[in-house]
Amino acid sequence: MMMDRPAFSETLWEWRAFGEIDANSFHRISHLPKRHDRTGNLKDDYLWVPECSLNVKLRAEGIRIKRLLSEARNSSIKQWITEAYNFPISSTLFNMILADFKLELPQKEKEKQTREQLLSTLQSASAAIRVITVDKHREQYLWQHNNNRNGRARGGEVSIEIATIHRPELVISISIEHENLDKVDKAVKYLQLPSESMKVLSYLDCLERWAYGKNCSKDRD
Repeated sequence: MMMDRPAFSETLWEWRAFGEIDANSFHRISHLPKRHDRTGNLKDDYLWVPECSLNVKLRAEGIRIKRLLSEARNSSIKQWITEAYNFPISSTLFNMILADFKLELPQKEKEKQTREQLLSTLQSASAAIRVITVDKHREQYLWQHNNNRNGRARGGEVSIEIATIHRPELVISISIEHENLDKVDKAVKYLQLPSESMKVLSYLDCLERWAYGKNCSKDRD
């Protein structure tokens, strides 16, 4: 059976940190052009199992799968590929997720899976799988590097997101994304990140902390 065709797929370099943003960095970010179409409240259900490198989240009627491809030399900037699919998903995609989670069923699933069926089947396969709900409000901004004499950006804009997470803990997440590693690195330096009150962590790092009842805030280990 053929694999589902993703509704969208993107490969980006990402820098991410959790904690409290200092006034200087916030001032620099808040004065950048804002993406009003990417601002609002979101609820995501993340699927997590111990020692899994796959980032899987359910949002509305879709599923997003994020895989780590590579890391920059200092490991603070990582390259990820994200693929989004709409429910119901094929049994091929479902069985691939099952294999990545190192879970086994008595027999391979042969039917398409709705969101409810996927959750029910995964949780019946293992008590280790956790569904971690993340409620947040996000705002996105755009940073341009190497403007030309007309003030226009060369090579695209770097996306910067500030997310205020309300559940499972109250914490700020900042992410910086672009297809080009060098642009992400320059944006991090321009914004003078991370501040002393932030930890450089991926979402997978935080999901593990939340799964074990810990926090991602630097001052609340």
